[in-house]
Amino acid sequence: MRGSYRRHTAAADYDHKTWLSLIEVSGPFASIPVLRQTWPTLDPLDKPERERLRTHHADWLTDQAAGQPAWCDYVLGDLLGWGDALHHTGLDDLAVTVADHDTVLTPDFVLVQPGEEIKPDTVRILGMNCPAGSRPTARVKDSTWAATPADRLALMCRHHEVELGLATDGRFWTLVWAPRGGATTMATFDTVAWPEAAERDVVRAFRSLLHRHRFFAVPDDEKLVPLLRRSLDNQEEITEALGVQVRQAVELLVAAFGRIDVRDRELGGRGLQDVDAHEVYRGAVSVMMRIVFLLFAEERRLLPADNELYATAYSAGRLCAELEQRVTEGSEEDLEHSTAAWQRLIALFNAVFHGVDHSRLTMHGHDGSLFDPQGMPWLPLNVDDRTVLHMLRAVQFVQIGRGAKTSERRTVSFRTLDVEQIGYVYEGLLSFEGFRAEDVTVGLIGKDGAEDEVRLTDLEALAAQHRDAPGLAKMVAEKYKDSKIGSAAAVAKRLAPLEGIEREEARKKLLAVTGGDYELSKRLLPFHGLIRTDLRDLPLVVLPGALFITESALRRNTGTHYTPRKLAEEIVEGALEPLVYEPGPLQTADTKQWKPKSSEEILALKVADIAMGSAAFLVAAARYLGRYL
Repeated sequence: MRGSYRRHTAAADYDHKTWLSLIEVSGPFASIPVLRQTWPTLDPLDKPERERLRTHHADWLTDQAAGQPAWCDYVLGDLLGWGDALHHTGLDDLAVTVADHDTVLTPDFVLVQPGEEIKPDTVRILGMNCPAGSRPTARVKDSTWAATPADRLALMCRHHEVELGLATDGRFWTLVWAPRGGATTMATFDTVAWPEAAERDVVRAFRSLLHRHRFFAVPDDEKLVPLLRRSLDNQEEITEALGVQVRQAVELLVAAFGRIDVRDRELGGRGLQDVDAHEVYRGAVSVMMRIVFLLFAEERRLLPADNELYATAYSAGRLCAELEQRVTEGSEEDLEHSTAAWQRLIALFNAVFHGVDHSRLTMHGHDGSLFDPQGMPWLPLNVDDRTVLHMLRAVQFVQIGRGAKTSERRTVSFRTLDVEQIGYVYEGLLSFEGFRAEDVTVGLIGKDGAEDEVRLTDLEALAAQHRDAPGLAKMVAEKYKDSKIGSAAAVAKRLAPLEGIEREEARKKLLAVTGGDYELSKRLLPFHGLIRTDLRDLPLVVLPGALFITESALRRNTGTHYTPRKLAEEIVEGALEPLVYEPGPLQTADTKQWKPKSSEEILALKVADIAMGSAAFLVAAARYLGRYL
């Protein structure tokens, strides 16, 4: 048994993404590199243990409500090996009073350092039981307090400075990580199919993370909380990835508007010819920011996300999963023939603006220019569901890392996003412009956000000047070097003629984006390797008269840069600290003599950010000054 838990030092080929894809994670969780370093392979689950699991699981499934206590005792006491470190009684001293909601929270079980008294310093995990059939991450039925059981557990954890919690109704087990001053993470494991072979890695992962050994028999830096801290998201990487993906989603939506526009005019309508191309682009930006706002509001319970009617007929957060289920049952191409998801989003936008007064759902109207239907009266009503799927994926998930072994798709937790991060995304979107294509235009590969959009005829002219592949590759690499298209050797590789299946697959995709135009697809095929793909994994080809976006001169000359919150706060503190004390740092280095100024004096201060972009420094200044009021 000892060998099963030896300290690993070498990486292995085990793919942790398999079990991660089978649990629900909100917030920063264990990263792939840390998981691979700590568990080159997951802790084992031998045959006798699998048989015990199967027996206890079957007993529980017979009557989940009556069998919940015995099932939970088995999972905690035996499967996780907590044994005598598990306590269900004597926990009253850990109760927390929440006066605002007239509620007292008391843990139902705790994991305690063996041989120690039960007190916050010795508790390693606080536990909460939920009634059978009530998910720990769902709002408590008939409760006026919107906090879920997992939210309430996080509050208890922070109060006692016990960073880990575990909430369960028997079926769902939600691991809560609630570091003081940090974002809350929730990782939910569904046990309903645990005896099945397909779920074995999920059981092993659950056991690896939470087994008694992980808390009491490994070096401090290998315990669960330090591992989670090492895995903390690089917020700059997350924000940059989100900014790129939202821009790609706007690009996709503008293209969808363009296709609708062209199709309508071909049928004799006016389409969007009375709307300026840049106005269409700004409209697409507004739609994406609406979606970001809605996801933010739903996660923070500012909208009735747990109401059954809202969840099934309006919710933006659940729509992506519903569309992905349709893809699983059919194909992504099937979504191109329906517009129900877009209609649902439009209905949600209108509900937020006007409100809803229905026996099953009440929503107050929020007004505001962002959701005003009259702000974009031209907005098409028939955007296809495939476009909507990729719009939602772009804001709900981010791809972190590169390469098959280290890249991972992470769920964006809007509960943990800072307003500065959303501001950075919006600022980046304002650095592009909308246009109508005068000729066939393609989007070239390059650095994210810096790619070029060029006419097909320009590429053909270069090819005519340089009949030899090396010469053409050198010219393309030189002409578009600012977009980081790649070296001459890399470009030459991408220009190499395709053969066999690859050629037919490329031709198929080009036909899909050119409306079946065989001759145009034939012209595009030699440059297929240089054309970047959109979120649908289709070549970015813009037909004459259609809409597209490209980097503005402002973006090209100045760029936009994410300012990490920590950096902004350090700079703001240095600038404002002398202004909130008198005497203060300007008068004496002895901090004991510093005296805060009055609220009236602080409110009289005027703060200017002359080079404001996403307002990161102004937000940091507001936070800093607010602490002294």
